Amino acid sequence: MKSVLVLVAGRGHAVQETLPVIDELQRAGVEVVLGTEAGDDVRFCPVCNALALAESLWAPSWRLLRRARRNGTLTNVPRPEGGPDAWATRFDALVVPGGHGRIYGAFASGRTVVEAIHAFHDAGKPVGLVCHSVAAAALPGPRGQRPLAEGKHVTCWPRSLERTFGALPIVGRYFVPFGTYVQTMAERVTSSVECATPPWRTPHAVVDGLLVTSWGPWSGVPFARALVQRLARG
Repeated sequence: MKSVLVLVAGRGHAVQETLPVIDELQRAGVEVVLGTEAGDDVRFCPVCNALALAESLWAPSWRLLRRARRNGTLTNVPRPEGGPDAWATRFDALVVPGGHGRIYGAFASGRTVVEAIHAFHDAGKPVGLVCHSVAAAALPGPRGQRPLAEGKHVTCWPRSLERTFGALPIVGRYFVPFGTYVQTMAERVTSSVECATPPWRTPHAVVDGLLVTSWGPWSGVPFARALVQRLARG
């Protein structure tokens, strides 16, 4: 059985980019371990939660969130034992869902995530980054390694949408967690960033070597399936 570590911050992740991914991986027979950086409760982005409720007639996110709350899955979620190098030995792949806000932004661009994605990649294991979390692959590694996305073909949350939500009064900054657009960050290291206008023409998942990227909160299931296929290739 393959195993995947889904690494999250305590706040700000999009439920649509987390729980449907976990559910689809488990349906494919993959062992999934949810881990936090600090060993705390997981609280998803409230805007995404409201959207999940609105989408509940056709999407599974709200149902999966209610089940996770009932089961205590999101309470006192531990930090996996060891550090990124140990995680890359224990697990077959890493997934970092996207999100919003200051806490998520500091997490996705921080040392733990950047070190983890390089540890998995250096170990020859797939790295799955969803939406805003693709920004981590645009940053240099902790030991001076080149950005993981350098020269690769990726997708991410489109600049057109981030600009639109970022322009909202009062709350706009919440939707631009890195202070700049993730598509712009990705373009600095590779010109192969697939973000279409309109954004729903963007592919749900792009696989380039060990890097699997996804563009948004409605791509969870296709992203998980692409990751499973990449795992099957070894």
